[in-house]
Amino acid sequence: KRYPWAAQERSAEGDGKLRITILMTGEVQSSELLEGTGNRHLDSELRQIAQRASPFPSIPQEWREETLTFTVPIRFNVR
Repeated sequence: KRYPWAAQERSAEGDGKLRITILMTGEVQSSELLEGTGNRHLDSELRQIAQRASPFPSIPQEWREETLTFTVPIRFNVR
């Protein structure tokens, strides 16, 4: 993740949740902001995280799943 400069400059912090669905190949099918941080700059970064992380590792064939959906909690802290 990247800490947006505008948020860091204001010492903005927050917790958010992102739901990500990947295809068997590991490519991101969709991502959805489930819980925002309360800061528009941090929320914008949350929306971009899944695309930058793509591709994820492939889903093991023995799982026999075409997609995998998971929720990721993400915390932004100013250090």
